[in-house]
Amino acid sequence: MFGTSGGGSPRVDVVNDEARRLLGLEPGPVPFESLPETLRTLAAGQEVRDEVHLTRDRVLVVGSDAVRWEDRRIGTVVTLRDHTELRGVLGELDSVRGFAESLRAQAHESANRLHTIITMVELGRAEEAVAFATRELAVSQNLIDRLTGDIAEPALAALLLGKVDEAAERGVELTVTEDTALGPVPVPSRDLVTLVGNLIDNAIDAARTADDPWVEVTVRQEKSTLIVEVADSGPGMSPDTLTQAMQRGYSTKSAQRGLGLALVAQVVARHRGVLRTEPSLGAMIVAEIPLGGSLVIRVLIVEDEPLIAQAHREYLRRIAGFEVIDAVHTGAAALRSATAAARSGAPVDLVLLDIGLPDMSGLDVASSLGGLRPSPDIIAVTSARDLEVVRTAVSRGIVLYLLKPFTFAALRDKLEHYVAYRTALGSAETAVAQHDIDRAMAALRTSNTKASAPKGISPRNPRPDRRIPARDRRPPHRRGGRKRGRGVAGDGVAVPRTPCRRRSARPHHRVRPGRPPPGPLRPQPPSQLG
Repeated sequence: MFGTSGGGSPRVDVVNDEARRLLGLEPGPVPFESLPETLRTLAAGQEVRDEVHLTRDRVLVVGSDAVRWEDRRIGTVVTLRDHTELRGVLGELDSVRGFAESLRAQAHESANRLHTIITMVELGRAEEAVAFATRELAVSQNLIDRLTGDIAEPALAALLLGKVDEAAERGVELTVTEDTALGPVPVPSRDLVTLVGNLIDNAIDAARTADDPWVEVTVRQEKSTLIVEVADSGPGMSPDTLTQAMQRGYSTKSAQRGLGLALVAQVVARHRGVLRTEPSLGAMIVAEIPLGGSLVIRVLIVEDEPLIAQAHREYLRRIAGFEVIDAVHTGAAALRSATAAARSGAPVDLVLLDIGLPDMSGLDVASSLGGLRPSPDIIAVTSARDLEVVRTAVSRGIVLYLLKPFTFAALRDKLEHYVAYRTALGSAETAVAQHDIDRAMAALRTSNTKASAPKGISPRNPRPDRRIPARDRRPPHRRGGRKRGRGVAGDGVAVPRTPCRRRSARPHHRVRPGRPPPGPLRPQPPSQLG
């Protein structure tokens, strides 16, 4: 709910928990400037109904109503509804509908070609009929062979084939360039279809306004970057228009406002890519997504001791694949930094979180970080050993727990297993299979116990190793030919030494008080033997 301050500027008066979750707002008062720009315009603008707005990872349906008192506007109530999952299902339905339309178009074209061939045969022009049929089949088969051979993702190849037929039915010549080729990439097929399909649909709509409509599509990988280029004969799009389309639903059609370009921008932003316009013979939109030949994990360090925080930063600098974006010393600073990173389009991937913070518990920080989208993973780096704290940490989404004090090797071991966990889940689709989950969970739960043991402590025996006296460090031939020193086990782990008395020739017997020692052992008759 928006109100008005004394100076007449808008302010945020009320925000419920669900709105904070949908917008990724941190606890406490919400500055008006921290809201998305498209929502800030509603504070003093006209009332809207079911207007679609997009954040970085959500599709929101927004409504606003003015609050009036004595014919004077004193505030605005804004409602938000999350349609992310619904839009995802509708997008899949649109893809299926597009495939169905492509099949219908192919059936229609096949019927026309078959009718032409039959007519030629009836007219006695059999050779021309055969040439016509084989020529058409050769063109289609060449395109199918090229796309299925050069594009590793079957869904993307099928999409391009379908769009060629769909464009032809709508009077637009769609060309897939010869340099289109894409091997296996760590981008879900659902995102690839959303990205390429929406760009082609918008290009076909824009190209139909020209006298000679055409669309040209290129999908390729250049080094470690996925590049999608879609050009058309339409009027083009200015950078300002593209910026508007990236914020909310936009369409060149005046009758409605669409979501195509906004969904494309959402996919590009989710993969930390760039969406831009390029000058060409017509209009061109280029999407570039870094594929990351090596995974780079953005880390936020939350530690109340500045010296320890600096040590953690130095540790991470020595491990490839990790980038420290900030090191803070309070829970509030951690929430501000993570929220700002999420809004900037470069979110935090991993938080090294101390539980004991001066202003709030690290467990509360973990709960608040879970409301961000995407929410970062958390590794607790703490000296808190209470069982209840550990259970609460697990329940609030902390993936790993590292006790202080620890060595660099122990931290590196945890981070290597975390990278294996991310790799296992990152290579899967939105809906992961059981083996992906098992592989990811196994990566988290496998640990190098030797790396986590502090100096002077054996993983098998938690007591400090006892030093071997100097006299026992003599060569074997100086120790009576024994292979091992006294007090040293075969695996090199020191064990306590126990005194050993010299045995006499006569065996010793334990004698109870008040009883004489037993006499010499004598053989017993068989009848007395038990």
